[in-house]
Parts: sequence; C-alpha cells; structure tokens
Amino acid sequence: MFLEPSSRRTGQELMLLPDSEGPVTLLRAFGEMVFWQQRDNHMLAPPWLIYAELLNSTDPRAHEAAREFQKDLWL
Repeated sequence: MFLEPSSRRTGQELMLLPDSEGPVTLLRAFGEMVFWQQRDNHMLAPPWLIYAELLNSTDPRAHEAAREFQKDLWL
C-alpha cells in the first residue's frame, strides 16, 4: 500500500527534502516489524534481510558485499 505523507509535519519528522525526481512515497510494512538485535541504540535488521537486499541490487559491488556477508554469517 502506498501512502503519501499525511501532513507537512510527517515530512518534517522524517527530515524529508524536496526531490526533483518526484514525490516521496511511504510504504506501510506488511507485517510486524522484526528486528534482529540492538547495538548502540540502533535496531538492526535480520542478516537474511540485509543479504536479500544486497542481492536485489543491480550494483555489482552490492553482490560482492553479499558474498562477503554470506561468508561471515554462514548463510
């Protein structure tokens, strides 16, 4: 589901900046937000999700990072 920022306040809270390419589209999560762990007050995504995002990229450097990530985490 696509959501447009509901107010100027939402944009300010997210620190959004105008973009010449078009409007920012917010997406609603399709389930419960699951985090793997917390480090230095930051919630980290599960390793398999990071790996999948790297593989989904068209950038060859991201694919290289995914291979290194796989080695380190034994995915």
